[in-house]
Amino acid sequence: MGVVLDRVREESGASIPNLLGTSFGGDLAAYYAAKRPDELSRPVLPNPRLD
Repeated sequence: MGVVLDRVREESGASIPNLLGTSFGGDLAAYYAAKRPDELSRPVLPNPRLD
C-alpha cells in the first residue's frame, strides 16, 4: 500500500499531502501514517475500524 501512495504522491507532485480514510481506508491511512510520519501533513480518520 505504501508503495502505491508513494508513487501517486511522486507523480502528482504533492510534497506532504493530507490523507483521508474512512472504514477500512482509515486503517490503511493509520498504518501509512505510523510507518511514514514525516511524509504526511496529517491523517484524517473520521470513522476508522482499527480492529
